[in-house]
Amino acid sequence: MYPFTDRLNKVGYLEYEIALQLGRLSMSIGFIKQKATSLISELDLVSPPVDVRSIAESLLLKIVEVHLGNGSDGALIPERREIEVNVDKPHVRQRFTIAHEIGHWVLRHRDRMYEIDEAPTGIYDNRDDSEVDLEEKSRPPTEREANRFAAELLMPAEWMKKSWRELNDPDKLAELYDVSREAMWNRIVDLRLLKA
Repeated sequence: MYPFTDRLNKVGYLEYEIALQLGRLSMSIGFIKQKATSLISELDLVSPPVDVRSIAESLLLKIVEVHLGNGSDGALIPERREIEVNVDKPHVRQRFTIAHEIGHWVLRHRDRMYEIDEAPTGIYDNRDDSEVDLEEKSRPPTEREANRFAAELLMPAEWMKKSWRELNDPDKLAELYDVSREAMWNRIVDLRLLKA
């Protein structure tokens, strides 16, 4: 019914398996970018903002809205194919959380849950305002990978380069892509657009 989902789960994991055998516990940036880019391409997405709820639906993941106050931002519950999202958080934070949890799913972190010192029934996230500091070494590799995936999904590099040339304004870009100012600034720095 959803051939992309099946293909996504089978293709490209040789690099990951080799990395694990070599003792490298995180996926490469290129691998993560390729997974996000493939998803965008397969779903025929062509312009911002990316509809993360539709993407979750296309992957047969159900989004469950929960009220957690200032608690966890969200969680992936793999055995129920659910993404819990804290609706008490700002809209742009919810979008990033959903993209982040999709990243856990697409990158098969559910198969690596033994590496995460969290509840055994899910991958729980409680990011602070540095949520998209893609290189923050204090976070587990799976969390850095999911953050990278979320940034690649919500703010694809090629779209960002074009948008930067047209608008050259981080606030307008954040509004266009429906992300936080912090997420946008981190992405601009990550892509080295200030030099462009």
